[in-house]
Amino acid sequence: MQGRILVLKVKGMHCQSCSDSIARELNVSAGVKKTAIELTTGKVKIVFDPDETDEELIRNMIIGMGFDI
Repeated sequence: MQGRILVLKVKGMHCQSCSDSIARELNVSAGVKKTAIELTTGKVKIVFDPDETDEELIRNMIIGMGFDI
């Protein structure tokens, strides 16, 4: 899978429901190809197409859901 990889440390993600909601929102976003979330460390790995979206939009989407980066 081609794309750029972004790894973010997300603060405020405390439970499986939190990580599921982040994954669900990211996975339906234009340009996001794959997400992997490690709840214990708070890390979110996103593979995205830089022709369709960018790091700032992805960060803003997560922040807009009420989480901090």
